[in-house]
Amino acid sequence: MAESPEHKFLSETFTSVLNELSASKLYLYSETQRRKFDFACVLAEDWTYLIDGQTLWKHTEGIDKDIRTLLAGSQAQIMAYVARDTVPNHNTLSEIVDDYRHSLLSTRVARLKVFWVPGDFDADIESHRESVRSNLSRNIIEDVLFNIILGHLSSRSIRRFLTDTRDRGLGLAILNEITRNGFVSLNRLQQTFGIGYSRLRDRIHNLQLSGLLFQVDESDLPYVTSPAGRTFLRIAKCIYDTLDNPNRLSDEMKTVLELLGLDWDIDDYTILHHREIFDTPKGRFQHLSVLILCAAKDWSVAWEELPMLAGGPPPSLSYL
Repeated sequence: MAESPEHKFLSETFTSVLNELSASKLYLYSETQRRKFDFACVLAEDWTYLIDGQTLWKHTEGIDKDIRTLLAGSQAQIMAYVARDTVPNHNTLSEIVDDYRHSLLSTRVARLKVFWVPGDFDADIESHRESVRSNLSRNIIEDVLFNIILGHLSSRSIRRFLTDTRDRGLGLAILNEITRNGFVSLNRLQQTFGIGYSRLRDRIHNLQLSGLLFQVDESDLPYVTSPAGRTFLRIAKCIYDTLDNPNRLSDEMKTVLELLGLDWDIDDYTILHHREIFDTPKGRFQHLSVLILCAAKDWSVAWEELPMLAGGPPPSLSYL
């Protein structure tokens, strides 16, 4: 059976959105064989994530086959289902997923991400295509990129990080040091930065509360940078490279910043020498820019590219 224009558009849009957003340099994108699925691709940052996906448009009765194909036939870490938003489709999908939650495939259900598309979408109408692509793109960024690939980095994480106004740039410098050279000991970090124990612990505590740094448990095991922390450093690198003119940020990075509650659209960077903090998207971006600049000037952060660590599948899928 030939694909409908809507079916074809949605399947192609899903992977094209992920491909285009990889220009933000926050993750790597590559094509992969579709096999039995409507679309498939690979994303990589700390780990490699395979995405397999199915698209439903015309036939509600096809939902059971689509979900069974994904849950039983895919080894992907992320299973995407793009479906027409109708009451029958919602009801049918809910019943089928509930059934699978009580089957041998129950552990795979958590990998399933559903993306609903307005039921009256007409792929032959340009305004419909633009609207659907925009909404689907935002949902993909939030549900796949931020919540999985980029480690749950959020506007809340950044706002929490920015509440620490002492030792400007030191928190970023500590995060950068641990990320690039690993954590040896608190004494080593004290020697590296020439600071006292209490100042160091305060900065590390803030990084932990912001979700940028973690320990495996509450023991004295080494601190490790979270995927969100690595993403945060990559964003900081992009901002640093465009401090003279934020308009040089890529369109993809601008999209990421906006979704993180940061307004990059400022006219004058003299604010970098201003000490006031305004809890607005523009103020947060300006304050973060101050910290990035101070990390370079006061704490010798070089802001070099952070390598991708695409070494294999994620060690755990429990957070999906």
